[in-house]
Amino acid sequence: MRLDIFVHFVNQPSEEPGWVGDVLDRLDNIETMLAQVLNRESVIAMNVADLQAKADTTLQKVQADTDVANSVKTVVLHQNDVLAALQQQIKDLQSQNDPAALQKLSDTIDSILATETSNAQTVADAVTAGTPVEPAS
Repeated sequence: MRLDIFVHFVNQPSEEPGWVGDVLDRLDNIETMLAQVLNRESVIAMNVADLQAKADTTLQKVQADTDVANSVKTVVLHQNDVLAALQQQIKDLQSQNDPAALQKLSDTIDSILATETSNAQTVADAVTAGTPVEPAS
């Protein structure tokens, strides 16, 4: 923003009344203050631009972290679904084949499923722990 103030006196300097010097001094003060305001405005604008750049960078990181977390969640949930389906198939076959061997295999798959569920909770806890809590307003 630019503001120019021009004051033109028709009288010659030797013919100026005494108040003219006071007016010119005040105009000089006003000009100095306006220059200070414009300088501060530039500094504020630079600070806002810097904050916006930092916010944009942070947003990109949060989006990337969210993509990773969702990918991990998808993989874990898919593994859990596959293991649950296998477990059900084994239970269905138990009556037709060697019940002891099928039971042992079913127990192993139960253990795998429990471990995968525990791993999923570990990932979820880590993501929750790494997620900053919004301050109360």
